[in-house]
Amino acid sequence: MERRVREAYTVYTDLVGVDSPHTVRAWFMGSNPLLGDDSPAEAMAADRLKAVLAAARAFRDE
Repeated sequence: MERRVREAYTVYTDLVGVDSPHTVRAWFMGSNPLLGDDSPAEAMAADRLKAVLAAARAFRDE
């Protein structure tokens, strides 16, 4: 559990550098086609960190 919280914090701080905290929270909770329409939060809970990191890079690089 602690590892997932740390990973989520790392992704959050990376993304909040390029967009607003409100938008990043919405990104975490929203459906994401790069994650099979799961939200990044759901994907992290399912231990799919690599996929979440790839989706976060795609969001950051838009």
